[in-house]
Amino acid sequence: MTGRSGEKLRMIVVTAMTIFAVVGLISLIAFVTVGWPGTVGRYVIAVTIGCIIGLVGCAGAAIFIAARDTYPHRRSGD
Repeated sequence: MTGRSGEKLRMIVVTAMTIFAVVGLISLIAFVTVGWPGTVGRYVIAVTIGCIIGLVGCAGAAIFIAARDTYPHRRSGD
């Protein structure tokens, strides 16, 4: 995956990072500001933690994709 496909993959990962960040922020604000009945608050915290894990995973993938694209690719005859 070089060239255009690397750019496409990077765009997908950055979009996923944005989605995880926005959903995580909204769920964190909702947890802090709303009094959740019963165990619903646990589900909101689970969504927040899931978003944090997803964000960190996507950030790592974006770094590896960018690092892969910075090195020159070898030809099969070298």
